[in-house]
Amino acid sequence: MVLLRFFRLLSSVAYREADLMTPVSTFNGRWAERNGADMSRVRPIHNAVDPAAFPASDAHPAAPTLSFVGRIDPLKDLETLIKATAIVRASIPTVQLRLFGNIPKGNEAYADRLDELIRTHQLTDSIFFEGVLPRERIVDAYRAGDVVVLSSISEGFPYTVVEAMMSGRATVSTDVGGIAEAVGDAGVVVPPRDPAAFAAACVRLLGDPLERERLSHHARERALMFFTIERFLTLYRDVYAELCARPRTLTTHERAPMFASPSAMIGELDSAIVT
Repeated sequence: MVLLRFFRLLSSVAYREADLMTPVSTFNGRWAERNGADMSRVRPIHNAVDPAAFPASDAHPAAPTLSFVGRIDPLKDLETLIKATAIVRASIPTVQLRLFGNIPKGNEAYADRLDELIRTHQLTDSIFFEGVLPRERIVDAYRAGDVVVLSSISEGFPYTVVEAMMSGRATVSTDVGGIAEAVGDAGVVVPPRDPAAFAAACVRLLGDPLERERLSHHARERALMFFTIERFLTLYRDVYAELCARPRTLTTHERAPMFASPSAMIGELDSAIVT
C-alpha cells in the first residue's frame, strides 16, 4: 500500500510536468487521466508491426483450429480458453487449440493447473502446447489457426491481436484494455471470463467460412491502415517536431507546481508511509 501510494504520487508529478503524453491506447490514456493527467495533453499512439513480417495467407489447417500466441500466464486467462474449447468441441468434434508461447519462470504451477484442466475436460487430443517459435517464424503461429484467439483479463494494446490482423486472420478476443480499440469491426470481441460467449463466437467463425474470410480481409485492411511501423514512426516524428517548435517559456499558471513547496511534497510522502 505504501509503495502504491508512492508510485501514484510519482506518476502524478510526471503527468503534471509532461508537455505531451502518448499512451499506447485511449484506454491507457483514461488511466492517466485518473491519476491526474490533463487529457488535452494525451495523444494515444498505437503499437504497430511491420507488414512485411506478417504477410497474409489464404492457406488454412486441415482441421478446424484455434490459435493462441502469448505467454502462459494467469493474465491470459487460459482457463477460460480451455473451457471454451470444451464447449466448441461439443459442436465441432475435430476442433483443435494450439497454444504458442513460453512458460515464464514462476508460472510452472499455473501450467500444471492448465494441464489438469485439459485432462479433466478430456481434451488431451484437442489442445496442444507448441512452445515458442523463433521470432522470424512467429507468423506461422497465426497461420496455424483458422481463428486467432486471446482470452486475456488485462491488456494494454496487444501485439498478438495486431499481428494476427496483419496476418489476415479473424480474431476472437476479450473486451479488456485496448483490444476493442484495436479490433474495431474487424473481429469478434466478447466479455472476459465468459467461456460460453467465447465458445459461441468461435463456433460461429469456424462454421462460417465466408464470414471468417470477410473478417480476415477486413482485419488485414484495418491493420494496414492504422497499425504499420511507418505510420507509428510518422506520428512520433510529428510529435517531436511539434514539441521542438513550441516556445519553452511557460507561465506560472501553465506550470503550476503540484505541491506548494518541497516540504509539502515531503509531508505528503510521509503521510503515505505512515498510512
